Amino acid sequence: MRVYILLVLAILAGCTNRQESVDYGQMLDSAQVRLDNGESLSEDTRLCEALEYYKNLEPKDSARLSQATILAAWHYWWGGRKQMAYDLLDPLAEADKATAYALLDISSKDYDYEACYRYLRLIMADKDEQHFDNQQALAVLSYYTGRQDECERQFESLPEYIKTPGDSTLYWEKVLPNYADILSDYGKNEKA
Repeated sequence: MRVYILLVLAILAGCTNRQESVDYGQMLDSAQVRLDNGESLSEDTRLCEALEYYKNLEPKDSARLSQATILAAWHYWWGGRKQMAYDLLDPLAEADKATAYALLDISSKDYDYEACYRYLRLIMADKDEQHFDNQQALAVLSYYTGRQDECERQFESLPEYIKTPGDSTLYWEKVLPNYADILSDYGKNEKA
């Protein structure tokens, strides 16, 4: 009888729900790869769980917390809850450059040029971020947001930010033709 009871207890113990150990770091890395490949994160509901985990983790892992916050925001954005994505990231934008870049990316996908302009300006407050790519993006955003004088000034100052052969190629092949189109749109055809 004792053997029977022990056997039943062993079977019951094997059937009980065990708490699975979740590797949130691996979950974030996997989601990051999908995001970098342009894939939707709308189905990644556990990203919110990972965010809560990193919020409550002691000692804090600020890199993983930032990554979890950004990925959870993308989960909301891909799921159509765009305001939740902005609400999650906006308070952190000034303190975390990665968050500001995520907001810039999200707002560009929403075609919100005013928000793009604001986030890019925030990013470029850091002198290290005042490089050719960001400067030319700011020039284009100035055009789309109706800042004609700033747009022209930004385009005129771009040559001083050329540091690599790639910058030079981009400048001659893409930026100058775009600037000519913009000048033409402003009615300055001769300068274009």
